[in-house]
Amino acid sequence: MKLATSSVPLSKVKPTASRWNFSATDLETAAQLALHIEGVINPIVVRREQGFNTYAILDGNFEYYAMAYAHQMDTQRCLLIEAIVVEPRDEPYIQKQIALFRGRFTEVAKRPCLETAHLSAAMPQSPIPQLIPASLIEIFNFSDLATLLNQLRRIGVAGKTAEKLVEAIEQERQQSAFTSLKDIVLRVKGLTYEKMIALLEAQ
Repeated sequence: MKLATSSVPLSKVKPTASRWNFSATDLETAAQLALHIEGVINPIVVRREQGFNTYAILDGNFEYYAMAYAHQMDTQRCLLIEAIVVEPRDEPYIQKQIALFRGRFTEVAKRPCLETAHLSAAMPQSPIPQLIPASLIEIFNFSDLATLLNQLRRIGVAGKTAEKLVEAIEQERQQSAFTSLKDIVLRVKGLTYEKMIALLEAQ
């Protein structure tokens, strides 16, 4: 196999690590830098999920979250991310390369970096929205349909009503990722603010 990168829609990529593993300062700085060139210098490594038009990250969660944050800053930009799409037969070899070439740097990205504070101060400042703190948004953007159904059942929404809501969620997130709880309510018909509050309380 010859390694090559592809431009993958950001909305089709599913992170495999929590955003909270990474320094907010580092992510903010990386997002600002990504906006300047609409990309990051390290392509992420992903596996195509069987039966879905989505990709799970094998390596590059930090880069993914930086691009997602950049997209929140300007929703017209950073819609694609460069990725190496791994075939199943090649995954064991890719995993070994990740451990050898990238593994030693993984923990660095999780710690606050003093240099990023100086870099951020030196860059042109612009209003930066807060990173969305609720894991519920990640669930709406990236969870499979069964997980979404289970979430709705937890607040008493089941049967055809739940199935229709899940279908509506899937249709909307195929168009673009949800950016806030308000965005979800406005775009998904039948998902009221009361239901969103119930979902938050059930987390």
